[in-house]
This record gives sequence, structure tokens and C-alpha cells, in this order.
Amino acid sequence: MIKSLRPLVCLLLMLSGFSIVSQAQTITTGNLSTAFVCPPGTLSVPFSATGPFGAGNVFSAQLSDVSGTFPATANVIGSFTANPASATTLTISATIPAGTAISAVYKVRVVSSVGSKTGISPTILAIGTSAPTAPAAVPAFCQNSGGQTVTATGQSLQWYSTNTSPTAAGAGATFPVSTTATGSFSVYVSQTVNGCESTRTQVSYSVTAPPAAPSVMSLTICQGQAVGALTAGFISGATQNWYGTNANGGTPTPTAPTPSNTVAATYYVSQSVNGCESARPGLTVTVKPGLAAPVVNVPAPYCANMATYPVATATGTNLQWYNALGTPVGNSAPVPTSANSYTYSVTQSDGVCVSPKTTYTITVNPKADAPTLTTAPYCASTPPGSLAVTGTNLQWFTSAAGT
Repeated sequence: MIKSLRPLVCLLLMLSGFSIVSQAQTITTGNLSTAFVCPPGTLSVPFSATGPFGAGNVFSAQLSDVSGTFPATANVIGSFTANPASATTLTISATIPAGTAISAVYKVRVVSSVGSKTGISPTILAIGTSAPTAPAAVPAFCQNSGGQTVTATGQSLQWYSTNTSPTAAGAGATFPVSTTATGSFSVYVSQTVNGCESTRTQVSYSVTAPPAAPSVMSLTICQGQAVGALTAGFISGATQNWYGTNANGGTPTPTAPTPSNTVAATYYVSQSVNGCESARPGLTVTVKPGLAAPVVNVPAPYCANMATYPVATATGTNLQWYNALGTPVGNSAPVPTSANSYTYSVTQSDGVCVSPKTTYTITVNPKADAPTLTTAPYCASTPPGSLAVTGTNLQWFTSAAGT
């Protein structure tokens, strides 16, 4: 009985406007016309369909999201109405709209409105060009250093003064920047791949004023005299740059030089803070001729306990006297009074140079004992006999006062 009803059911469906669609519908999507699109841009989506699909069927080309996943709400980029009765090769002209997010893993599929058949293209579609990469570290330049450039990583780079500049200010892997003013600055760069220019990447850089020059003081030294390394006033933590006698050029060293003590010269030094080097002032070293040792007038040996003692004298200026141990004893010659032999030395100076020492010896003899006088009584009318005196190098006087 059921079999006998089938013709009647089919007749009723046909009279009611329903159509019978074959269950053999298929969609096979081929390779896209391009694997790269610069939005807004177009591409062709070829596919083959086996039908029939029914009247009013619409084939739609749909775009995935940036991860290659098709969203629940279709992103239709092209469509047309067709109801192929048999295997047919068709093409949808699709448009990638401006503002489409950049990604290299987009997918495209063709979907029928009747039967909801789907065919995904094997082509992985890249849309747009990614922006170039700025350096990880912000470059820092010194003021008025000149010849400085910034860089970015990408292809066919175009440089712009601002993010909205209509015209590129330069092209290439590097872009020259001014270091006249100090502060933080930015330029912008894009890259072009397959004729598609990317959005712009901000490239920042800073310009720092150099530190002040180190403080220096000229130096006068004495010819042939020992001298230590030069010194200057530096900022705490600064790097010292000593250039020897090079006012320009040369290779710096952090170690201060020891100047010549025979030839006058000017030595140059700078300091660096955070990579910025200061000006290079000169430190002038003047070499004065050395002084001769003083000439000393040494007194002859004298006796101890004299009322007035002789004093050594010397020629020269700013005389300095020393004892036998080399200890300074003053600016006047020492006068020993006790019996002994004494060694002294003396130098002269002009405020810068100190002469060699002149060493001399003073002898102080012990005081002689009074001679011994032996006398015998004699009469007033009788001339006295000879006086008996014991001593050496006797000296006679007619009065006790020594006359």
C-alpha cells in the first residue's frame, strides 16, 4: 500500500511548488588567483560545483578570521546566483575591503545557499603587509654629534616625518636624524611587500647634551724634578679620556699621563657620561730651569760657650736648612754651641723649583781650661823672677779685662 502512495505524494509536492534536489551536490574550491592581497584588493575564487542546487541558489565566497577560522557570522567577500545542473567550473570575483586586519593565514571557502555545501580553497591567503620592526632599544645620540641615523627591519622601507605625512622623507634601511636639539624624538617607517605598503611603525630616539668639560689647572714644574700624574676635576661616575698632547684626534686612555719634566707641553682631557663626550680642554705644563745649590760660607771651628758664635751664611733665595737627618730646621742657619761636630744642609727655592742640597760641617771645640800660674814671694825693692805658667798657646794680657 505504501509503495502505491509514492506517486501520489510526489504529485502533491510538485503541485505545491516544492522541487526535489539531488543529494549529489558538491563544491570543490580551487587555488585562489593570488596568495597575497593588499587591501582594498581583489582576487578570483575558482570552484567547481555539481548540481542541481535549485532555483535561487547563491554561491558565496567567505573569508576566515585572522587565525584561519571561519566565524559563525559569515564574512562574505563575493557571490553570485547560479544553479548548475551538472558539473560546472565557476569563478567568484572577491574583494578584500580596506581595513582588513593583516594576517598571513587567512582561508577562503565557497558556500552554497541551497544545501549549504562548502568547499575550502587549499591556498593560504596573506592579506596586507605587516609593519616593519623598530629597534628594541631606543638609540641615544649626543647633541651636535652629526651623521646619526635610525634603523628598522623590513623590506623597501619608506620613512616619514610624522605618522600622517603624505610624502616619504626618505627610503632605505637607515634614515638620517638631526642632533641639533636635545630631547626625545620620533620618525615613522613603513615597508612595501609585493607592492603593498604597510602601516607605519614609530621609531624613537633621544638626543642628550654632552657633559661639561672637566676642570683643569695649568701646572708649572721644575726641570728634572720628580712629578706625578696629571689630575683634573671630573663628574662622579664619568669616564676619563686622556688624549696626551692631541688637541684633536688620538686614542683616549682612562689613565692620566705623567708629564715630561724637561719639555713644556699641553695635555688634553675630556669626560664621557652615558656615551656623550665633553669638550677637550688643555692642561698646560710649564717647565722651569732648575736652581743651583746654594754656596755656603762655613765658619771656622770655634769654641763652645762663647759669648758670640759665628753663623754660617749661604747665597740664594728662600733658604731652607736641614739637620743631619734631613729634617727641616728653619729658614735661618742653625748655630751649635756644644762641643761636637755637626752636619747640616741647605736648599734654595723660587716657589716652584727647589735646588739640590749643599751639605757642610761645623766643628765646635771644647773651651780651654785656664792656665795654672805659679808665683814666689819677692821684695818690693827686688825685681820679681819669672812667672811659672802651665798651659799651651798662652796669651798674655796686662789687665784682667783682657787688654
